[in-house]
This record gives sequence, structure tokens and C-alpha cells, in this order.
Amino acid sequence: MKRELNANNPDESNTGLKVSNNELKALGVNDVEILVNFSRVANGLLKHNVMDKTQILANLEALIDDPMPYALKKGGKFKNLAEDVIALRKEGKFVKQERNNFKLKEEIADFPVWGIEHIEVGALAQMKTAIQLPIAVAGALMPDAHQGYGLPIGGVLATTADEDDLFDVIEFLHDHCSKGLDGYYHSWNQCGYHYEKFSDQDGQKHFREVLNPILKEYLNGFEISDSGEILMLSDNGLSTLFEADIPTSDNENIKDKINSSILKFRRHRSTLEDRKEAVRELADVLEFLRPEIKKYLNKKDENDIFNIANNFGIRHHNNEQKTDYDRAIWYSWIFYFYLATIHSVLRMTKKNI
Repeated sequence: MKRELNANNPDESNTGLKVSNNELKALGVNDVEILVNFSRVANGLLKHNVMDKTQILANLEALIDDPMPYALKKGGKFKNLAEDVIALRKEGKFVKQERNNFKLKEEIADFPVWGIEHIEVGALAQMKTAIQLPIAVAGALMPDAHQGYGLPIGGVLATTADEDDLFDVIEFLHDHCSKGLDGYYHSWNQCGYHYEKFSDQDGQKHFREVLNPILKEYLNGFEISDSGEILMLSDNGLSTLFEADIPTSDNENIKDKINSSILKFRRHRSTLEDRKEAVRELADVLEFLRPEIKKYLNKKDENDIFNIANNFGIRHHNNEQKTDYDRAIWYSWIFYFYLATIHSVLRMTKKNI
């Protein structure tokens, strides 16, 4: 029987690390609601130094493969998560699936290198990894090449890719970049620093600081989140709704559903159906909060909130629904309206406790 892998002496360096959504997706966790639950458990264990990141991911991979041993373990850290997975599979959901991360090519294609005697080993290793990306066509290293954050500085990579491929690679590089901390300076031929200790967190932070201003100018604007996902920027003046704390301790009925909705709405691949589902989830949160809404809104405003959800093709599908509107504009408007209403109700509730 499989057992949980525990850290006898958790490393204090876990503090500040994070199990990213992309790492969970690589295990086959693709549904947003399930992703939120996995992320909460994984990062909770990491935050409190119960296990290190490698052990957490190993346990989650084993749980997805066979959740029963984890569900049977009394007091186990993954017991509730395993029970959720078993329940979902009984409904035909979250079936075991192949990992969705792309694989590097097995063979390393040849690429020209100029001044190889002056190029540090780390830069050469990075270029060999880059040339193995499935979208890579050709590459080259210039005489001044040195180690960078994913692709070496002075490295050239030709690719055949559409927007989704490009964003996949950016997310991949974010998850695999690191920043040198401790090392020594090699002065010969202005070689530079050779690092021996690295920080993934600092490297990813710097990666976002460099890439996000560029992504912001692309089309309607994007950004790399702290978890390494490329998300659409919010409309002007509304970003605080995504950044604001959600003042509730109810994760299952409120906080997780809000976070799931925001992720569905903002993902760079989100479709109109994804955005409709995001609005529906917020409507469900409002329904849960309806007793509180009655305390703070007048009857007409309360009715209008639920009239939108119930009669405009969001929660129901019948001939009585009013659907003659521009869905892209309308979904965006009602999403922000619902999200702002939830924040307002939660804050008024907290203020009056």
C-alpha cells in the first residue's frame, strides 16, 4: 500500500516557495475548481513546513494515480483531497489522464557556436535545453553568450509557434528559471560570475518584472501571475478587485469559488463559455450570500442581481431566456459587477459582526 512521504526534518527554506498551478497541471490537474483545492492543500503543507515541495508533488502524483490509500489513512494530510477525487470519479469527473505538459525532444539538434572557448558551461547547457523545445527549429550561440533566465543571453532560437505555443514556452521558462545568489567572479576574459547557490523564487520574480511590461503592451495586455500563469489584464481601474483580500474564512463556499471564477475569466485561453461559467460561479456565491444581501440592499436591487443570472442565459437554458446581447461585452460587465458586489457585501458583513 502506498504511504504518504513525510519530511522528518522539514527545511525552513520552504518558506516563500510555492507549488505553481503549472506544476499541478503537469500532474493532470486541469479543471479550475479541482486545481484550486489541490493548490490550497499543497501550498498549505509547504507554508507550514510539513513536507518539502518535491515530497508534496510526489504524494499528489501518487494520489491522482490511486487515491484510495490516501483516503483510508486516518488523519492523513491528503485524506480530504483523496476523498474528493474518489467522489468526482464516481461522477465520471477528473478521470486519470496523461500529463498535459509538453515533452522536450529526445535528440539535441546541432547548432552553431561562435567563440565556444569563451562561453560558460551554464549558457551552453541552457541552449541545449532550448533547442529541445518542441517548437524549436534552429538555434545559435554568439561569442558573448552567457547564462540567462531560461534562454542564454546571446543565444538565438528560431521557432515555429502561434500565440498559445509562445505563452506555453513563457510559462515553462518561468517555472524553470532561477537566480544566482552565491558564487565567485571569474575575471579571465571578463567571464563573469559563476554561481553555486540559486533561488527559484527570486529568479521567477525577476522574470515577471522583465516580461510583464512587454506582455502588457501585447494586444489588450497580459501578465504572468505569481503562480506562473499568463492572465489577461483587468480592465482599467478594476485590477484592485483581483488584488483585494477576500474577507471571509469560508473557503469552500466563497473564497475558492471566487478564485476559481477569476482564474476562468482571466486565463489567456478563456473562451466566452469559460467567461459565462465564471459569471455563473459568482452568481452561486451571491446566492449563498443572499441572507446577507437582504440586510444591506433594498429589495429592488436584490431582485435585479438575481434577475440577471436567472433570465439572461447564465444559469438557465430555455426559450424564456434573453440572450440578444454582445456576449463579450456583457459577460465582462456582469463579471465585474458581481465581483464588486460580493466584495461589498463581505466587507459590510465583517464591519457589522
